Amino acid sequence: MSNDLILIVDDNPSNIQVVATIMAEYGYELGIAMNASEAYSFLGENTPELILLDIDMPEIDGYEVCSTLKKDYRYKDIPIIFLTVKDEKEDIVKAFDLGAVDYVTKPFNRKELVSRVRTHL
Repeated sequence: MSNDLILIVDDNPSNIQVVATIMAEYGYELGIAMNASEAYSFLGENTPELILLDIDMPEIDGYEVCSTLKKDYRYKDIPIIFLTVKDEKEDIVKAFDLGAVDYVTKPFNRKELVSRVRTHL
């Protein structure tokens, strides 16, 4: 069991519910943000060990969030795993170019997701 804090950023409440349930089962502490503004707000008061980030979100997408965080000395070392339906090679390459440590496509295998999270913590 772990007490590591994971921030889940996704604009879809049912996606958040599924991921949060899985992560909670493994003892992770969770932060939830439904958009970039909520994510930045959360980060202003907490330092998660890892961020699970969706790409398709209103206003500010996950790519921009990742890019912004990687340019900020306070957050640049937090591993970001994209968790998204986007499965084109260009999307995956872009994510890594922006500094993500991993990329998981939805629908995902829960054991695979947990293993990837564990690997980057």
